[in-house]
Amino acid sequence: MKKLPFFRIILIFIPVLLFYLITPAIFLEASKSKQSEEIQKYIEEGQELFDKGDYQGAIDKWAEALKIDPWNEEVKGLIDKALKKMSGYADELNRALKLINEGKLDEASKVIEKLDKVVKPENKDVYAILKKSKEILKEKQKEKKYMDLLKSGDESLKKGELEKAEEYYRSAMKLYPQRDDAKTRLAKISRIKAERERQRTILELKKRGEELFDNNELEEARKVWQKVLELSPDDSEAKLFLSKIDFKQREKERLLALGRSYFETGVRLFKSKKYKEALDQFENAIAVNYNVQEAKNYIVKINQIIAEIERKRSEEQVAKIAEYLREGIRLYNLNRFKDALKVLNEGLKLDPENDQIKEYIVRVSVAIKRQEEKRVPPTSPFYPLVENLKRLGIQAYKNRNYGESIKYWEEILLIFPFNEDARINLTKTLKRTDPKLASDILKDMLNEAKDLLQRGKDREALAKVKTILEVDPNFSEARALFKKLNEKLESKKRIITEEMKEKAKVLYDRGVEAYQKEELEKAISFWKEALSLYPDYVDVRIALARAETQWRNLKRIGKKGGTESLKTEEISIKIKKHYIDGLNYYMNGLYREAISEWEQILKIRPDDEKIKQNIMKAKKRLELQSGRVS
Repeated sequence: MKKLPFFRIILIFIPVLLFYLITPAIFLEASKSKQSEEIQKYIEEGQELFDKGDYQGAIDKWAEALKIDPWNEEVKGLIDKALKKMSGYADELNRALKLINEGKLDEASKVIEKLDKVVKPENKDVYAILKKSKEILKEKQKEKKYMDLLKSGDESLKKGELEKAEEYYRSAMKLYPQRDDAKTRLAKISRIKAERERQRTILELKKRGEELFDNNELEEARKVWQKVLELSPDDSEAKLFLSKIDFKQREKERLLALGRSYFETGVRLFKSKKYKEALDQFENAIAVNYNVQEAKNYIVKINQIIAEIERKRSEEQVAKIAEYLREGIRLYNLNRFKDALKVLNEGLKLDPENDQIKEYIVRVSVAIKRQEEKRVPPTSPFYPLVENLKRLGIQAYKNRNYGESIKYWEEILLIFPFNEDARINLTKTLKRTDPKLASDILKDMLNEAKDLLQRGKDREALAKVKTILEVDPNFSEARALFKKLNEKLESKKRIITEEMKEKAKVLYDRGVEAYQKEELEKAISFWKEALSLYPDYVDVRIALARAETQWRNLKRIGKKGGTESLKTEEISIKIKKHYIDGLNYYMNGLYREAISEWEQILKIRPDDEKIKQNIMKAKKRLELQSGRVS
């Protein structure tokens, strides 16, 4: 066989060799392509789970991809990203648990609520921890609510708000029915309520017992006070009242005789027209529960008689007041101010609150003051001396002996510092000897006038300025002030027109009509309105003075406000009852009982010194008595 050349052999084996070399590479490349597709599929599936928040599922998918390609950096990055997410949740859950342990439940709740929205059940480990955290938080919140309810209940209980406290404790019991905290507190409230009910019953029984005792229903009162002792065996008030009841039943005949004596004395005094003394005796009879209704009838009669006496006395007083006011006004108009003041003061003694008399007293007082400022009245004990000094001062001035003249005027001013005659003449004289001093005096007088003006005393200011101008008619500042004051007084001057007088007359007549119908308030209102139109309407002033006094008298004697009068009488009888009972107990050695009666008087009249002394005596006797017993 012919051998083939070497190169031909190579040519023949090259295709075969290439076949064996290329075929595995092709198969390898195809395999790689398939793996890449699988990895991509796992990546996409994992990403889808990641986007849904299922980080564990995403990690599982991406782990499958790593099994195919353990060095795939993209997959490793995705797994790392998911692990970070899960790690972040774990950190937040740990923070939530820490906040729960610290008691910061509101903050923990916010963290858990946030995680609950993003952690899915698929993230089994994290979700399991989240679920447990929610359970722990819920239990802690329940516990906190329980403790808060107990605390609120305790606060309400402390304030005495039992119903509110009970509501809180019952709400707490619903949360933990088996716990003793709320049960114990509810039991305490039940005890308090029971005690309150017992105390309320005792108070009602005591009130009833006192009423029965005051009405002299002694047997019924005894039963009630014995019930009080059953509920409260150590009640000192119940023991005291039972002691009083025993005494009153034991001394029944003697007390009856005492009451009869009071009543019969009252009747005798009534017949003798000693009404106030009789009133006192009938009140005593009522105080010891003797012939109460008849004693009350006598009291009504006495009050009517006293009221009638008072009414007549009031009418006489009113008439006298009208006379005094009319005479006072007449003397005032005659410039007899001192006489007017004397008369008006007599009227004021009868009714110190009479506004009409008061107003005219003010008018008269002002007039007297003005008069005395200008000249010394002849009634003054200094009048002869002052007149003599004036004569000497004028004479010295005429003889141009100015120094002597000044001395006389100054002596007058030492006695009457505001005497205008002396001040004018002194200033005139000083103008001759010391013009500067005279000028200073006038300036001082001007300042006084300005001060009066500032205080609203315009007329006094005007009188002062007139005095200045008598001395120095050219004093420009005084002249300007004089003009200003005149203008002011003119503008203030009220002109009483005939129409105003006519209206005042109509109102006066309407007041008279109301007065005749005994409608005093209406009459007073009409007459006050009349005076606002015509202040110098004398008849109105006198009528108003009468009506105001009469109105006050009616209120005083009880025709106005009869309820108040009755109340005063009831209080008087109550005081007498406690006083007489106390005295009877004291005389029979029942000092504790006497003290209890007199202490009731001090509740009405806290400053009654006589009663305080009685109580002190009874206490000393009680101490001695207790000493003997021991």
